[in-house]
Amino acid sequence: MPRTTITYRVFIASPGDVQEERAIIKSVADELNTLNSVKNITLEIIGWETSTYPSFGEDAQDVINSQINDDYDIFIGVFWSRFGTKTKRDKSGTKEEFERAYKRYLEDSNSINILFYFKNAPIPPLDLDVDQIRDIQEFYNDIKNRGALISTFKQGNEFEKILRLHLSQLLNKITNDVKDELKIKPKENSIIQLESISEDTDDELGYWEYMDKAVAGINEITPTLNKITKQTLDLGARLRKRTSSLDLLKNKPKDFVDKEARKITDASANDLDIFNKNVTPLIPILSDLFNNSMGFFNKAILIHKKYFSEEGLQSSLTSLMGLRNGLLASQEGSVFMKDSIKALPPLTSKLLKSRNQTVKILIGLTDEFLSYINIIDNIIKIIQS
Repeated sequence: MPRTTITYRVFIASPGDVQEERAIIKSVADELNTLNSVKNITLEIIGWETSTYPSFGEDAQDVINSQINDDYDIFIGVFWSRFGTKTKRDKSGTKEEFERAYKRYLEDSNSINILFYFKNAPIPPLDLDVDQIRDIQEFYNDIKNRGALISTFKQGNEFEKILRLHLSQLLNKITNDVKDELKIKPKENSIIQLESISEDTDDELGYWEYMDKAVAGINEITPTLNKITKQTLDLGARLRKRTSSLDLLKNKPKDFVDKEARKITDASANDLDIFNKNVTPLIPILSDLFNNSMGFFNKAILIHKKYFSEEGLQSSLTSLMGLRNGLLASQEGSVFMKDSIKALPPLTSKLLKSRNQTVKILIGLTDEFLSYINIIDNIIKIIQS
């Protein structure tokens, strides 16, 4: 039968250097629109690309302001390396958009939700603009002083997971308020419509299935994580053995030392190659397992918060904290090993090549682990909120 639905408009504010993140916001919104638990809420993405047309004003930002006219309910801002182009009214178009949204928030905190994200990733040297970075840092400190809770991320896949969690949490709150809201009157900026929504949920799971899959996912993550940790420990043991072999060459004839040292150096390069070969295929496996498990956790939490008591979710904290502790230990081990290997002298081109590849892998692993920890922390915050 027809069901009353509310369309909440989501405005994306950002300079042009975060196109990947803008696409992710649209993708996550489309995904959440299909979830049964929030079918009475629809997210509509708006931005200058799709919601404006060529016209004239004081400047281009003035045209965007007049055509969109602050007609949205959720503001999502993203910054990375660019602060944006100065307008006739503010230091950048994105900042001006935020100030308009923030003014609405001050007038009525229930009229708008503001989410702000900062990408904390390396900037290509040719794209680095010191003045732009300074403006971003000043803005970051400014909104923090205004009471903003800001989220940071390093990679697009990390942003996707965090945004999905945050929007899911926000939609869960909206869903709980929808019935009362409709009894009174719709939000001023919400579009109310009646549409026939299919009740076909054959492709969806229930709470217990989601929780089972989430916990099973963690149980599958642990052995893969242990394999990576074991490879790291084995590499450390082999390199220590090589170092001990070099120490034994002291007081030996120089010709003999040079010959044996070359052998040990080649053996060290082989040790690094073995590590690289064994660990590289495990990284995407770990990523897939983690993404699947956290996705199931997210869906289970949405259902639980909507239908059950908050206390019941606390039991899931044990599994999440156990995984977090394991990831933290692996992350610390990767950092230690990376620093140790970077200190190896480039005695041969083979060792240099192997060393650089291993350092690259360990840096990637460290970033992955930190990303996972960040996502788990966000899930825990939602559980405890």
